[in-house]
Amino acid sequence: MADAGFAAGFAAAALATGLAAGFAAAALTTGLAAGFAAATLATGLAASFAAATLATGLAASFAAAALATGLAAGFAAAALATGLAAGFAAAALATGLAAGFAAAALATGLAAGFAAAALATGLAASFAAAALATGLAAGFAAAALAVGLAAGFAAAVLAVGLAAGFAAAVLAAALAGVFAATAFTGARAPSTFDTASFTRPTPWASFRLS
Repeated sequence: MADAGFAAGFAAAALATGLAAGFAAAALTTGLAAGFAAATLATGLAASFAAATLATGLAASFAAAALATGLAAGFAAAALATGLAAGFAAAALATGLAAGFAAAALATGLAAGFAAAALATGLAASFAAAALATGLAAGFAAAALAVGLAAGFAAAVLAVGLAAGFAAAVLAAALAGVFAATAFTGARAPSTFDTASFTRPTPWASFRLS
């Protein structure tokens, strides 16, 4: 009976030991499962954080790229505006230069026109002076010709007067010779002299038949 009791005690002890070992194994299994679950959770959380960090980095990268693109576009617009302003300034400069050249050409043309007008005026004055000098020369020549003609007429009149004087003197001398011859010979003058009237108020007598 005692052996049976010992055997039952050993069996109970073995059962209790087995139960304790089972509980321990169950606890270990539960702990391991809990550890695996916690590890899995930690891994998921880490992956989530990594994904969130990656998304944040990507968003920051996109934002930086957008900023860089905007800055590049701004610089391009500024360069375009600068180029346009330079183009407008160059166009204004070219327009001003063209206007300046046009004004210079106009001034040169006006100066040439004034010079041509002055030259034409001078030529006209020269021609007028030449015409005046020619007219004066012609006037002097006409006056000299008139003086010469007057002198010629005067000389001709003087020559005619002298010839008439000589003719009258010759006639008077002839008449005086006739009278002298008549008085010297005592003869009577021809009958043609009976009705003649002689008057000599001047050195050259005037003979008239009545």
